[in-house]
Amino acid sequence: MRLEPTTTREEVIALNKARALVRNWAVPAIVALLGVICAVGFLHLVKPVRQDVGPYQAVKFSLRFGEGTILGFPPAGTIEFPTHTGPIGIKVQYDQLRLEGIERFAGLPNPLVALTTQAAEETEEGVYKLLVQSAVAGFAGAFIFSLIAWRNWKKVLAGTSLAVVAVAGATIVGWATYHPETAFNEPRYTGMLTAAPRLVGKLELRQNRLKHYQKQLQQIVAGGASLYLATGGLPEVTDGEITTILLVSDIHSQYSVYETVETLIDQFQVDAVIDAGDLTQWGLSFESRAFAGIGSLGVPYLFVKGNHDSETILDQVASIPNVVVLDKRPVDIVGLRILGGPDPLFTPDAQKRDEPEAEKAAVAAAGKELADIARADGRIDLAVVHNPIAAQPFAGIVPLVLAGHWHERELSTVDGTLIYDEGSSGGSGLYSLTNGAKPEPLQMSMLHFDTITHRLVAYDQVDITGLGQTGMTITREVVGSSE
Repeated sequence: MRLEPTTTREEVIALNKARALVRNWAVPAIVALLGVICAVGFLHLVKPVRQDVGPYQAVKFSLRFGEGTILGFPPAGTIEFPTHTGPIGIKVQYDQLRLEGIERFAGLPNPLVALTTQAAEETEEGVYKLLVQSAVAGFAGAFIFSLIAWRNWKKVLAGTSLAVVAVAGATIVGWATYHPETAFNEPRYTGMLTAAPRLVGKLELRQNRLKHYQKQLQQIVAGGASLYLATGGLPEVTDGEITTILLVSDIHSQYSVYETVETLIDQFQVDAVIDAGDLTQWGLSFESRAFAGIGSLGVPYLFVKGNHDSETILDQVASIPNVVVLDKRPVDIVGLRILGGPDPLFTPDAQKRDEPEAEKAAVAAAGKELADIARADGRIDLAVVHNPIAAQPFAGIVPLVLAGHWHERELSTVDGTLIYDEGSSGGSGLYSLTNGAKPEPLQMSMLHFDTITHRLVAYDQVDITGLGQTGMTITREVVGSSE
């Protein structure tokens, strides 16, 4: 029995055409698609481009799957901007912030403009390097895959070209949809940076409050001091001549303090100012702008380094003509023999009363060294340290030790030595602008000494209410009046 053919001639021709179509078009298309995938894969195998941007060192530029641009600030989080549309986005990661970079910009006449201009140029350079490197990597990926798949130079060239066109097309889409004029107005925050918009709002509000507060502060101080002097509101110090020292401490870059200090100098005829340290917050050179007012006070300004003051700050303070840096050598100024020395620590990130035992021991050792100098001298009228721990070894050696550090005014007497720990004369400085706590008062004291005996006979404690408030009190205590 003869079987009839199951496939007609027309069906065979159609099948051969289909096979030819797959062979001529479908297979190259699949290979080209795989070439594109391989090219994109090679993009992500390439190491990120590293480029210095402004104060940041070795910023990492890399490609990512997805739309837009991501700025990473580990460990704080990221900021995402919908800068463009397309399958490939850019990630920029800022890791290493250089303090010397910040200082370099801060010392320029217009630091913000200089910083943004340079950062924009260096970011553009980083993106350009990334695109060039990625183009080379994409071409290499497509070429290698096509070569493995075809091993025919004509087809290798065709497959590579298709892959390159596809990647270039994605790039062109991204470039065409790039809209910086609106993209950077719509950021999305992740991690701890989700609090950034609220924080910026609070800082702007506090900045406005600070400007208003500064305008009122001088009127408060001048008016309050004049009122006390005119009405005799303070008890008499002594019938003889006196020398008046204004004690300040822990200003922490609160630059408006010096206008207040100048007012008190004029109103109460202050002979000299003693600063018990922590003039700055971080010890960075650009903070020198905050204490520029020292040079216009018109009286000697005696200073000891605090744990927030760096050697750089110490050098800058010492360059001011009326400043005397106390450095473990007795000095005779305005009729008093004064000894002081620097805090041995530099811990600008330290919090209140949390020093490790090793740091406390170092401070105590520095205080003992100064106390030994005072004992050998035998004529010291008062000593100045930053940390009250360093004041303890002076007990029974000198009549008075001045200190600061804790931001809380506290007086104590040990073996006949008065230890006068001043509060923060800057209202805790930048702390009061960045945290949500109740503003602390600005505290400073005027110390009155008998010009003959060189002993403290009275002191005026000045308290000026903190940011956002308007009030001032002056309280006088006559030493020995209660006996």
